[in-house]
Amino acid sequence: MATVKYIGVGSRENTKRIGEDFNIRNVVESSFAGADVTSRSIANEMRMSEAIQKATGRPPRGIYFPDDWFKVRELSTGFGGGNYWVPENVDGANFFNALVPYSTVLKAGARMAVYRNGGNQKIVGFDTPAVVQWTEENGSPNPVNDPSFKAITMTPHILSCVIKVSGQLMMQSALEFNEIVKKELARAIALELDRVAMCGLGASNEPQGILHNNSIEADTFSDMSYSNLVDMVSAIDDAGANINGLSLITTPLVKKYMLKNFRRAPSGDVPVWNSIEDMDFFATNNLPNKVGEGQNTHSAIVGDFTNLVIGIWNGVDILVNKFRYSDSGAALITALVLADIGILHPESFRKNTSIVLE
Repeated sequence: MATVKYIGVGSRENTKRIGEDFNIRNVVESSFAGADVTSRSIANEMRMSEAIQKATGRPPRGIYFPDDWFKVRELSTGFGGGNYWVPENVDGANFFNALVPYSTVLKAGARMAVYRNGGNQKIVGFDTPAVVQWTEENGSPNPVNDPSFKAITMTPHILSCVIKVSGQLMMQSALEFNEIVKKELARAIALELDRVAMCGLGASNEPQGILHNNSIEADTFSDMSYSNLVDMVSAIDDAGANINGLSLITTPLVKKYMLKNFRRAPSGDVPVWNSIEDMDFFATNNLPNKVGEGQNTHSAIVGDFTNLVIGIWNGVDILVNKFRYSDSGAALITALVLADIGILHPESFRKNTSIVLE
C-alpha cells in the first residue's frame, strides 16, 4: 500500500508513443544494477524525462515519467460525471481517467487542470454574468457593460507517494509490474487529492479544501433531515449560484441514514438511493466523522463541483531507493506530484460538520 504525504512547495513535446513505452521496471532494475540516469538501459525513459524537463523548466529529483503512462487499459476514455481543463498541447486525459474511479469529487464533477509550465498559475472566470439587452432594429446600440472577471491562483504543492516494491513483484513481467504500480499510484494519489479537496487545511504544506475555506458558508444543523437538505440547496440558489447539477457528498453512515429515512415525493415509498431529486448522492470516508462514545458527528457538502478545480503540473517525478530494504531485495518507489486545489465560486457550495446521528 502506498503512503502519501505533502512535503512542501516547490511546450510539452509530442511524447505519446514514448509515454506508452515507458517502463518503470527498467528504472528500478537499472537502479539496482548501479546504472546512472544516463545509462543506455533506460535511454527511452531518459528521453521522456528530458522532454518533460525542457517543457516545465524543472529538473527532476530522480526521473520524470509521463502522464500517458497512466493509461490503464480497462478504463474508458471518458467519464460522464467529470470534466477536465487541459491547456493547449497538453494531454492529461490518461492521468485524469486513472484517478476518477477512486475520487469522489471527480465523480461529482470536479474539473482537472493540467499545467505545462512550473510556477503559479491563474484560472480566470466571470465574476458577474454577461449582460443581455433588447434593442430597436434601427435604434442606437445600447451601452456596453464590460464584464467583470475574477482569478484564482493555483500554487504547486508537492505530494509525495511512496510504494514499497517486493523482490517477488519485480520478478513479474514488465506489463504486470507496470500495471500494478500505476494502479496503486493512481489509487493513492486520487484518494489524497480527494481528501484535500474537501478537507485540506491550507497549512502544513497541503492545499485548502472546502471545509476550511472561509468563503464557503457553513450550516450548523445537527439533524440531517430532508427539510434541512432543502435549506442547503435553497441557500445556494439564493446566492445566485447554479443549482442544476448539484451533488451531495457525505459520510457512509449519513448516507445509510438517509437511505433508510428519505423517501422520494410524491408517493413517499421510493428510496433515494444514488440521487435526491436529481441531485447526485455520494459517500466517502474522506469526510470527517467522529464515531464513538460522546462523539458522533459527521460532515456533508452540497455544491456544484464543476467549480472545484484540481490543478496538476505536468510531469511526475520518480525516485528509487534500493538501500533501505536491500536485505530483502525490495525497493521504495517515490512519486512526487505537484498539485493544488482551487474553488472558482464559493457561493456554489454549502457545508456542515455538525451532523449528529442518533
